[in-house]
Amino acid sequence: MLTKKRWSQATAAALCCFVVQLCFAQDGPTVAQPGDPQRWYDHDSTENDYYLTLKKEAEAVYQEAKTNCRSLEKSDRAACLKDAQTQYRQDLQEAKSTAWHAGKSDK
Repeated sequence: MLTKKRWSQATAAALCCFVVQLCFAQDGPTVAQPGDPQRWYDHDSTENDYYLTLKKEAEAVYQEAKTNCRSLEKSDRAACLKDAQTQYRQDLQEAKSTAWHAGKSDK
């Protein structure tokens, strides 16, 4: 059974993953803001580069989830960490699939 706090964390992690995917899916014009590094606006040149970008995002979400889990009560911590790891594995699998599909549509 998910506690209210764990449910909030799981929802936040899922929302982060959705936002990341949505950002990568947009091909419309982007407006650079003053001070933004150019790398934010450079497209990944290969399927592998795209995968590595998605992997980096998944790892960042996983690290944040682990940090949040460690702040929970001891009784909830192990289940939260297990859920975070499961989500991380799913995110990596989705990154592989997304990058592979993106590479096939470019050709």
